[in-house]
Amino acid sequence: MSNQSQSAFSSFRVINHLLAAFLLLHANQTQLRAEEQAPVVECLGSPNATEKLVYLHGFEKPEAWSPEESSNREVLLELSKQRSMRIALPLSPFLCKNQQRCWASKSEEETLATFATIQKAVTKCWADGENKSYSLLGFSNGGYFAFKIYKLHRDQRLKHIIGVGSSGTWDASQDRLSPISKFSLIIGRKEITLPSAKKFEKELQKSMKDFRIILSPGGHRLDLKSLLSVIPQDSKDP
Repeated sequence: MSNQSQSAFSSFRVINHLLAAFLLLHANQTQLRAEEQAPVVECLGSPNATEKLVYLHGFEKPEAWSPEESSNREVLLELSKQRSMRIALPLSPFLCKNQQRCWASKSEEETLATFATIQKAVTKCWADGENKSYSLLGFSNGGYFAFKIYKLHRDQRLKHIIGVGSSGTWDASQDRLSPISKFSLIIGRKEITLPSAKKFEKELQKSMKDFRIILSPGGHRLDLKSLLSVIPQDSKDP
């Protein structure tokens, strides 16, 4: 390689390192600005409802809900009526890839810290304080996050975790079933993640033999009938 070529290559490496450092700094600044926002939570259903549910949205742009999320919230409103549920809908204060809201979970520590942020926010929806049991429903990115919580959390009040339009990872040689929470997964028949969900089903069945994914009609969205099937009327703690 000539001296001129070596010089050009060295310059390219320096520019590449500087660009990478700039992008990393920008990503960190975006994350910090998002975290500084006070958690926002919307509440659906009667404050005197007999059941509690926390709903975690998927990837969403900060400025407006996607058509899928708007549809999901209509389903949740109907669910709150049919199952006498008070539903807390926290808005993620985190910005991840493509500058979209998400539930930060790059490590176990970050996952639990995000969960603590959620727990703090949703108490605004509970009229009877924090002692009553509740369920957690995660859609898309929220569903992936919900299964991570299934494997990590120690909240004795969290009795049922439901993922929708998502999947997860399971290593039967290392991971352990939650002694606290039941887990359910709903996936649309037209979901692009259906093959991944079926692989996940087989892996989880090594530890939970009776586990079956619940197939819903359509694609990437909440389905009321499927939710009603996993949230029975006047449900009791498992």
